Amino acid sequence: MRRPITDPAFPAEDLSPWRRLPSSGRLFVRFWGTTSVLALLLALSLRGVGPHPHQRTRQDGPDMKGDSSTPSLPGITQGPNGATAPAGPNFPEASSPEIAPPEAALLEVYLEDPSRHLPVRGANGSMPRVVYAAPVPQIPGNIPRVALLVDDIGMSASVSQEALNVLPASISVAFSSYAPDPTDLLALSRRKGHEIFLSLPMQPRNAPADSEGPRALGYDHTVSEDSNNLLWSLSRFEGYVGVTNAFAGQTGAAFALSPDFRMVASELDRRGLLYLNAHPGGLRYGPVPGGDASVMISTDTDAETVRQQLAQLVTVARNKGSAIGVTGPLRPVAVREIASWAAGLKDQGVALVPVSSLSNLPAPQLQAMPAGGIPASIPQPQP
Repeated sequence: MRRPITDPAFPAEDLSPWRRLPSSGRLFVRFWGTTSVLALLLALSLRGVGPHPHQRTRQDGPDMKGDSSTPSLPGITQGPNGATAPAGPNFPEASSPEIAPPEAALLEVYLEDPSRHLPVRGANGSMPRVVYAAPVPQIPGNIPRVALLVDDIGMSASVSQEALNVLPASISVAFSSYAPDPTDLLALSRRKGHEIFLSLPMQPRNAPADSEGPRALGYDHTVSEDSNNLLWSLSRFEGYVGVTNAFAGQTGAAFALSPDFRMVASELDRRGLLYLNAHPGGLRYGPVPGGDASVMISTDTDAETVRQQLAQLVTVARNKGSAIGVTGPLRPVAVREIASWAAGLKDQGVALVPVSSLSNLPAPQLQAMPAGGIPASIPQPQP
């Protein structure tokens, strides 16, 4: 039988310190000891709850990028919604790429065919060359600007669709007045942000042996004939910012560079349009404001030659501050090369802008020439 600790047979000095405690003391120690152990176990369990060691937050240090799950990679900068883009000069993209659809206030009925319309200035002073121009981002003044017009859109539906889909919005396009049914391609062009020009057929020097079709503008025509052909071309579709003499890789140099073009220039200006002279080094008659191409890029060649011509356009832009290129006729190889070239411009410190932004220049002052005259020598397009 176990003896009680108060039994005189067990002297007090033989008892352990625990046995010396009264029962109330032992109860006190047991209570707080158990409580301490439980608190320690709870603390240890809570330590394992919290951010995963690889989940770093904005407070982890100055090198963190916040909550984004996209890692920072060399040569890549993050844009809105985590999008990435090659590092380059700090100039923004245009905010709204879509081109305005045709506005009724900027149209009048074409009397020869009431189902079609001609561009006109609006009653409030608005003009097609402003309303239908592509937006331009704010670019520092020291950044060279380059613009490119891709001609011959609408003549091949499949190649035209590819070009409108893969080329960046700042590249402008020109639809032929002979395009059979450009309605869908025009809508696609506006959605993708490509501003639209109209390609006017004009006679070359060796006309009529080398004709630009039944509605061509010709220096050997009467003014009335040319006026009728001009209005016919202007009525083919709607919502374009201006016109150009670029036409399937040609420039109609004989007519475009002759004083006979002044009638066309006056009509274009009256209707609030721009004019792009696609013949490098050639004359540009007013009064219509416009621009002048620096390089004519032929696509009837191999990919390497197209690359060299595009590189030449960049060189001109660096030397002069800006440059316009014109390319045509439309070829798949050229579409691929232009897309690759445009993607690398920002890394070269060059800004791609719409043609209209470099084509709102007043017509140069030219010496008078006899009506119907043709320049003695027509500058040849640069290779």
